[in-house]
Amino acid sequence: MVFAFTITTQAQKKDKRMRKEKFSIEQQTVLTIKKMTLDLELTAAQQRKMKPLITQQIKDRNKYYEQMKKLKKTDNKPSTEELFNLKIEQLDQKIAHKKEIKSVLNKEQFNKYEKMASAKKRMAYQKAQQLKKKKWKKEQRKG
Repeated sequence: MVFAFTITTQAQKKDKRMRKEKFSIEQQTVLTIKKMTLDLELTAAQQRKMKPLITQQIKDRNKYYEQMKKLKKTDNKPSTEELFNLKIEQLDQKIAHKKEIKSVLNKEQFNKYEKMASAKKRMAYQKAQQLKKKKWKKEQRKG
């Protein structure tokens, strides 16, 4: 019985490590385009037009995460002005990206894309809330 539990636990740990695998920007782009093609039934022309948009979106997102990591690593907290400017830059990029996506997709595809993005945001929010709850419980046990 203990042996079976150990194997299961090890398999779950291995699965988590595999999910943390970092794909290159090109690989991420290809995977995203393939998923969008399945979900939105993109034409070959739309796929070609989306590729540079998705690549840029991934680069922008990675740049933002790196900037946030740098700010967190410094001993002094970032000023409100620095955080505000980062957020403004990120939102400007999102607005531009949305306009470009809208120009490539037809109306039906874009509506479906918006619904998918909304669901993804909702799931990310719920996951963040669960992580906060776990962290809080862990701190309560320690304290």
